[in-house]
Amino acid sequence: MPSFVDEPGEYVRRVFTSLPRSDQRRWAEVYLRGLLTVSGKKTIKKMISAKEEPDLSRATQSLQQFISQSTWDWYQVRETMARKLRGTVSAEAWIVNHAIVPKRGNHSVGVGRRFVASQGRTVNCQVGLGLFLATDDGSVPVDWSLALDESWSKDEHRRRRARIPEDSVGKTDAVHILDMLDRVIGRWGLPSVPVVAAICDCPDAYLLLAGLHERGMAMLLEIPASLDLQEVPAPRAADPLAVPALQGRTVRARELALSRASRPHVASPVGWQDQGQRVYLRSSLVRIPGFRQRPGTAAPLHRLYAQWSPSEGRPTRFWVTNILDRRPDEVMRLAVLGQHSAVDLAQMEERFGLRDFEGRSYQGWHRHMTLVSAAYGYHRLRGPGLLAASGHSC
Repeated sequence: MPSFVDEPGEYVRRVFTSLPRSDQRRWAEVYLRGLLTVSGKKTIKKMISAKEEPDLSRATQSLQQFISQSTWDWYQVRETMARKLRGTVSAEAWIVNHAIVPKRGNHSVGVGRRFVASQGRTVNCQVGLGLFLATDDGSVPVDWSLALDESWSKDEHRRRRARIPEDSVGKTDAVHILDMLDRVIGRWGLPSVPVVAAICDCPDAYLLLAGLHERGMAMLLEIPASLDLQEVPAPRAADPLAVPALQGRTVRARELALSRASRPHVASPVGWQDQGQRVYLRSSLVRIPGFRQRPGTAAPLHRLYAQWSPSEGRPTRFWVTNILDRRPDEVMRLAVLGQHSAVDLAQMEERFGLRDFEGRSYQGWHRHMTLVSAAYGYHRLRGPGLLAASGHSC
């Protein structure tokens, strides 16, 4: 294990090297230790009390200012952390997770009433989009974006009060995801591994699909049953990819999975959570409607995978991928990485203070999420013996 995770103080000095002042690095260590060791809700008062500062009131104010009013650049810290992670883990995929943070009132930055499909109800919440670097041993958050709905985009006074920059307004989920990928791969130099995301609630799913294609990125995206896809005529040659360039009919994913054209598979991706390690699939070659292409050429091929429920006799989940040269086991292994990353996100919510930011500013939210990511990165790299030497436990 690399030395920079041996103890929190040294970890902070390595990861937060871009912070210009020693007092900022000191408060970064206080905050990170609080996220790692304070039980229950990770409030600033609890973090200061755990540090046993002589002047609690002044220390509380200083730590609050470090998060919400300081000037340090969270992107520089995330880049440093990401580069160090790259040297210690083997990247398998980029996982997009949605952090749903319930809130009371309407003053927290980004808060709004949204329908949350996983809960089946409308929730007053913040929505953070996290980009996680996944490995066989787990995933670590590398970058974050805060989703802003129309109630924020159209209210200049509200944005000014929360100090939201103009270039963050009006972005859809697809744009947030593409921006994060451009940042971590194009500017930070991290590997271009497959992208895994659930876009069942994404209103601009086609924009994300096209954006990933334009960037030449492999991907596996879980889609809604209602997403329209273009059916591909059956191949005339022995090669299953030697398909005609003609466009087939446009049908919904569910209809295509139920058609006779879909092929059955039984896959056994390691770690699959449903039905032991076996997953029943049906697949079809498809094209994505609306893809820009050169005159006289066909849109690129994708494959639709539908998870089939033998007991219900119907498809229950749907994915689209441009990975055509791998067996279903290998493709669905990426979905397993997504399942595991969702567990990492849940741990961050329950044990590392992801939901505990009490401030109202855009800058404060980003700095808090950066510290939470740093704390979880330390936890993943350090392993089960976290802070054992100092007598603390999570």
